[in-house]
Amino acid sequence: MPRRPAPPPALPAFAAQVADPSYASLDMHPRAADGLIVSCAGRERCLPGYRIDRSGYACLALELVVEGTGTLTLAGKNHRLQPGHLFSYGPRVPHGITSSPRRPLVKYFVDFFGRETAALCRASRLTPPALLSVAEPENMRRLFEELIREAQKPHALRADLAATYLRLLLLKARERPASPSTSPRALETLQRALRVIETRHAELHSLADLAAAAHVNPAHLCRLFARFRRDTPQRCLTRRKLDTAARLLATGPILVKEAAAAAGFADALHFSRVFRRNFGCSPRDFQTRHLANHPKPRKN
Repeated sequence: MPRRPAPPPALPAFAAQVADPSYASLDMHPRAADGLIVSCAGRERCLPGYRIDRSGYACLALELVVEGTGTLTLAGKNHRLQPGHLFSYGPRVPHGITSSPRRPLVKYFVDFFGRETAALCRASRLTPPALLSVAEPENMRRLFEELIREAQKPHALRADLAATYLRLLLLKARERPASPSTSPRALETLQRALRVIETRHAELHSLADLAAAAHVNPAHLCRLFARFRRDTPQRCLTRRKLDTAARLLATGPILVKEAAAAAGFADALHFSRVFRRNFGCSPRDFQTRHLANHPKPRKN
């Protein structure tokens, strides 16, 4: 009888030395295939003592550090890991990752394969082994979060959506990276402020509020935003409030003043002026346009 071809190698189990992980599995058997295929992705908060040593990997892997410090060994070379570092490894690339016990790593990863991977990684300067500093770590983090979220959904498009977010990650990596001399603490402070904006924007009304919530001096916070984002904390906070208000207006019958208050605007008139300046129309027109495209279901 003819021998059956050997099955493709499966990826190893997810790491055990982590806390509060978030994982998504799609195709855990890398093989020769057309296109770009995501195997799995996740977020890991490393425990003290976290250490990975491998002689290679079944497919290509991309990891982003968002918190903490550690040591990365790629093809025999040691590197210090810090927030904003993006690195890659893959088949025949020995690598090791060690987390600092005092400042454990928090990192995202995505594993992938397919015939498009070589060209995409080459264009992004991420052909394994590779390590670079990204220009906007928080934006990269959001893309990883969206990739994981879509890959976790039980629908037929999740593989395509995950691959699309991976393409965006690889494209984003092509932006001019931050200075290699960047202080890890500076990036961590910036990312802490961005997380505060993401989770508490409705209760923040000024630069002083944001700085106090992020435990940083207002002037120093402004310098960090100018240095790494070419932006101001106030504009970033305002855009996040506007995003919340726009989502509320587009998805349900809510009064403009109620949407403004829920997003953290104390003055509805001021909100309307800022909304028009950013979206090109009034909040009421925005709501009417979007609700018209999402008619209510008919009652039986």
